[in-house]
Amino acid sequence: MRITKLTLTNFRSFKQEQTITFAPITLLFGPNSVGKSSVLMALFYLQQIIEKGQCNPQRLEALGNKLVGGFKNLVNGRDLSKSIVIRIDYDKQGAIGSTYAKSLDLLTESSTLHDVSLLLQDQAVATEQVGLEFVIAWSKLQKTAYVQKLSVWLNNEFICETSCDEGLKNPLITRLNLSHVLLLPSDHDTWLETMLADSEETIWSGWYQPNMALSNSSERFSENGLKSQLHADLKHHKMVGFKAISGALPKPNKLLETTISHEDSVVAAIINEALSEVLVSPLDNLLAILNDSLCIGPLRCIPDSTYQPSQYPRQGDWYDGKACWDALSTPYLMRDAKINEWLADEDKLNLGYQLVYVTRDSETRFIKASLNFERTEDVMAINDAVQGQLMASLSKENLDVNPESEQVPVSMEYLEELRKNNDIYSSFYVGNEIDKTSFVSLWDIRNQIPVTTSDIGVGISQLLPLIVASQDERKGIIACEQPELHIHPRVQVVLGDLLLESCNDKSFLIETHSEHIILRILRRIRESHKDSEAKYDPINPNEISIIYLQSTGEGVITKKLEITDDGDFEHDWPDGFFDERDEELF
Repeated sequence: MRITKLTLTNFRSFKQEQTITFAPITLLFGPNSVGKSSVLMALFYLQQIIEKGQCNPQRLEALGNKLVGGFKNLVNGRDLSKSIVIRIDYDKQGAIGSTYAKSLDLLTESSTLHDVSLLLQDQAVATEQVGLEFVIAWSKLQKTAYVQKLSVWLNNEFICETSCDEGLKNPLITRLNLSHVLLLPSDHDTWLETMLADSEETIWSGWYQPNMALSNSSERFSENGLKSQLHADLKHHKMVGFKAISGALPKPNKLLETTISHEDSVVAAIINEALSEVLVSPLDNLLAILNDSLCIGPLRCIPDSTYQPSQYPRQGDWYDGKACWDALSTPYLMRDAKINEWLADEDKLNLGYQLVYVTRDSETRFIKASLNFERTEDVMAINDAVQGQLMASLSKENLDVNPESEQVPVSMEYLEELRKNNDIYSSFYVGNEIDKTSFVSLWDIRNQIPVTTSDIGVGISQLLPLIVASQDERKGIIACEQPELHIHPRVQVVLGDLLLESCNDKSFLIETHSEHIILRILRRIRESHKDSEAKYDPINPNEISIIYLQSTGEGVITKKLEITDDGDFEHDWPDGFFDERDEELF
């Protein structure tokens, strides 16, 4: 599944409705402080709303607990009378995703149950395009923000709307498109074909018998003929109440609990499942995309020798790059081999470093404390444990008879070497364990030595989180702010190839000022258009979305820069962006 559009109104610097079109690679350009980071923030603000119902958060967890200061600092102009409107569209790309059609197996041939047999079994499969619009407002009564309204579109057609009063006590399904194809009875097509066939026969009969008056049965195309029991029940209930997590927002990943009642429990269950399918499933799928996403902030940490990697990195740990080093602490061959290609290959980043696996074997021996030496091996065993505390000597004489006989000191180092090189037995050894550890380290290819993160250049340590994330198994969005920081223009250019090669199963959302990244992407599009034997996979301009953000008196406006098939822009950059180079050269 991929997010295809994000529409913002009254969110931070976005005042008027603005739409950002997403693609497998989306690049955000614009002057400093124009609002590029607000696009990333909106995504993870929405994630926290859906998952936890937090419309008024002080911090965003997915952004490393970044301080945002609540709804007041998120709404445009800090005007609490305004409502933030965020709409997200996504494409399921053939995935089934979340579904609540659990009770269909309970359907029988009885007419009562047959009447409510909707297309539930086909909804999850038939739905490809999903749109969700959230209206987030401030409640003066409750002194907090809440979801005032939620609207859902399936396959580009409106299907459902929920709303809630300012008191946050009455979440209701206020609009439901009962004519939507996904809410029609399962036998609707068969019924319609039969009715049309009968009508056609009647018409032709009248044509050949002109004296016969045409008549139309009032029941043939009556409203009831197009509706199922679901429509009747919902029409009877008018607006339907339900349990919510915040205002008009249903609880995700949970069957909708509504106020609908029915004498037949199976019918009631199917109706609730139908409503869950059109209202909760779209939320579940969007949350799954956002939970499978990450954001790398503009300043990435450089771990020192005291850094202890976490075995359980959180989504927010990616924001300062720590999760990158946490991930690398555990060897994963498929990922690490691809990372090494990008780090070291001459036709890629060629940074002069690579990942290596360090393995260490260790033996743990358990030795009893005793002075009852019976064999030389016992001395060797004790010396193994208390080196430096033991002195020993050898004599050919009988010490009991001739204690003054000359004694020759024994080298403890010699005993230790002897112990290492010979299998010895001593009753002093009461047990042993063999242990092997493996971990990932950086290797300096040029000098053929292991290095730490503090030994390498800052640029490489700043870039590594994006490289690791690009090879991660996540299928959501990999967002990154200013990946070009501290790196050479040659490396910036190759970043374009990294994004292009890694975007098949994930999406990239990059906030950048780098002209070099764009130039490489345009070149690959041009090569795809002109050279059928290019060594890189063909690139379609539709796979790239370049968004320019511009500040105006009416807030930020966005403009999508269209790319031609031959790798050029249809129009010049707005405001002379990147014209500084021409001014310096000419």
